[in-house]
Amino acid sequence: MKILMVLHQLDPATPGGVESHVLDTGRELARRGHDVHLLAGSAGTEPSHAASLVDLPLTVLVRRPVAPGLSRFFSTVVDADLDRRFDAEVARLAPDLVHVHHFMYLSMGMLGVLERRGIPCVCTVHDHALFCHRLFLWTGHATACSGPGAGFRCGPCNRGAGVGGVLSAPVYALRNALAARWARRMPLVLSPTRYLADFCVRHGLPADRVRVLELGVPAASRVARREGARPVRFGFAGTLRPHKGAHVLLEAFELLDRGLAELVLYGDLSLEPDYGVRIEKLANAGGVRLERPFERTELDRILAGLDCVVIPSLAAENAPLLARECLARGVPVLASRIGGLPEVAAEGRGVRYFPAGDVAALASLLEGYAAEPGRLDRLAADASPPATLEAHVTELEGIYARMGPGSVIRG
Repeated sequence: MKILMVLHQLDPATPGGVESHVLDTGRELARRGHDVHLLAGSAGTEPSHAASLVDLPLTVLVRRPVAPGLSRFFSTVVDADLDRRFDAEVARLAPDLVHVHHFMYLSMGMLGVLERRGIPCVCTVHDHALFCHRLFLWTGHATACSGPGAGFRCGPCNRGAGVGGVLSAPVYALRNALAARWARRMPLVLSPTRYLADFCVRHGLPADRVRVLELGVPAASRVARREGARPVRFGFAGTLRPHKGAHVLLEAFELLDRGLAELVLYGDLSLEPDYGVRIEKLANAGGVRLERPFERTELDRILAGLDCVVIPSLAAENAPLLARECLARGVPVLASRIGGLPEVAAEGRGVRYFPAGDVAALASLLEGYAAEPGRLDRLAADASPPATLEAHVTELEGIYARMGPGSVIRG
C-alpha cells in the first residue's frame, strides 16, 4: 500500500513527540513492505537539509505569506494556495491512503482535495489544535482553559481581556466554526486517549467516527537502575514553557531538605526568555542541575542516570511520548493528574499521580521516595509496559485495509 503521512512540521535533528511518532510509525510500515511518503508543513523557509536526514521520502510545503487582514487569519484554517500545492503532490504520488497527523501550518482544505480525488483519509489528533489556537487549552494569561466556548473565549485569550479581546471574540468564533465544519468532514479520527476522544465528541465530532488507538513506542530494554542509590535523582525533560510546569517541580523540590535528593532539568532556557530566567533563578536557588536538551538517540543513557522522571504538566496533555518511553525502560514516573496523562498507566503501575499545580502534593511524593529509595525500585518493578510500536502499526494496518473510497465523507 502506498501511504502518505502528513504532519505539521519536521526537523529531523530535533523531532518533537508527534514528529517522533510519525517517523517511528512510517519506518515500521516501510519495514513491513508499504511504500511510505512524508509530507510536512512549515511556517518558515523550507529546511534544505531535512530530506537528507530522513530515511523516508519527504516533501515540505512552506506556507507562503498572506496579506494582513481577515484573509490571513482564516488561512490558518483553509489556505487555497497550500490546497493547490497539496493537490499537485497528491496527483504526483497517487497514494492509496493519506494519514494526517496535524493540520497546523497546513490547511484543512486538504480534506476537500482528498474527497474530490476519492482517496481514503485517516486523521490522528495529538492535541486540541482543532479547537484551540494554543493547542493545549492554555491561555495567553498562563492559566488553564476549560474549552473554547464556541470560540468566544478565544478573543480575550489571544488579544487580552480589554476592548481588543472583546471585539475580536466574534471573529474567533467564526474561525472556530469554520474549523469545526471542516473537522466534521474527517472520515475517521484516531485519538491516543479516551480523554481526547471524549473532548472531540463534546466539541462536535461525530462519535461514530472517533476511535481510541493508543500510541506505541519502539521496543526497549529496561535500563540498569541505580537501585537504592542515595541521594535519589529526579529528572525533568521537555519544553521549558509555563504549561509544562517545570517551575512547579522546582518549587516542590525547594521544600525538600538539602542533600536528600538531586534534580536534573533537561531543556532549552531560550524558548521563552522571561520564563527561562525564572527557571534559572529557581534552579540556582535549589541547587538544581540544568542541562541542554538531549537527542532521542541519547534517551537510554539519560534515563539510566535518573531514578525517576517527573512530568508536572499544568495544561491538559494528551499522550506524552516520554512517559511511555520511561515505562518501556522500567523508569518510574510522577505525573500530573490532568488530561490524558492518567491513561498512561494505572496508579502504582510504574506511575504515581498528583493534582496538577499542587506544589505541596508533589513535594510530599518527592520527599517520600527520596527518604526510602527502595519504594522507587518497587514502583519501577511494577511498571506496566506500554503498547509497543509493532502492536500499534498492526492495528493501523487493519484500519487501513478496511478504508476505501466509501470511507470518504462528503459534506
